[in-house]
Amino acid sequence: MKNEALKAIEGYKSNKIIMNFVKTEALEKVAAEISAKPGRVCTPAAVKVLAMRNPNIAERVADYERLGLIGCYMAAQ
Repeated sequence: MKNEALKAIEGYKSNKIIMNFVKTEALEKVAAEISAKPGRVCTPAAVKVLAMRNPNIAERVADYERLGLIGCYMAAQ
């Protein structure tokens, strides 16, 4: 079962439509987290730029991408 899940998730990574959705959602979620703090406003495009310079933000986006791929697998089951 574990190998099946890993193979399916690896397959999702080569699917442009799924990855576009997952990446967009990840950027939106990180932007929402940043904007939730008082006095801060952030857009997904800003997160994309911030992730290039800040490893913490880049890792947070990557976390959401991994979770999104797991969610896609779970939805397919």
